[in-house]
Amino acid sequence: MTKKIIKLSATRIGSYLRCKRKYWFNYVENMPKLSNPSFKLGLACHESLELAGKLFMEGGNKLSPAAYKEIFAHYDKISIREGISEMEVHTEGKILVKNRLDNFALGTRIVSLEEKFGFGGNSKDVFTSQGVPLIGAMDKVVELDPETIVVVDYKTSKT
Repeated sequence: MTKKIIKLSATRIGSYLRCKRKYWFNYVENMPKLSNPSFKLGLACHESLELAGKLFMEGGNKLSPAAYKEIFAHYDKISIREGISEMEVHTEGKILVKNRLDNFALGTRIVSLEEKFGFGGNSKDVFTSQGVPLIGAMDKVVELDPETIVVVDYKTSKT
């Protein structure tokens, strides 16, 4: 019998603490997840903010009015692709994206966007000091100064 290595993430730990049965079905049994509006909203927001990061770096660490337009058009496209059919949810996501864009210039430069770790393939393996494998993604990593970085994790849920 082969031993399965389970990688931990903040989401997985939170899921385990909220409901051990749900954790078991999601991460051990790998049962398919039902799509929901929050998940779709998160995808639309994250993909739009990833584009914002690229446009921010290309624009010399600022977002032009044209960049804002492109980001919101991208949000609309992803929202439609994901099937966000309730206008209230769609608008809520647009407001979330706008609020993040209005405070986008954090620090001196963006070090990375959507940096994944622990997924295998091209991602890096990361372990705790006790050897526990971790899995996750950093939405944005920003350098505040030569000694300090900030890891930004966008949240779109109301919890």
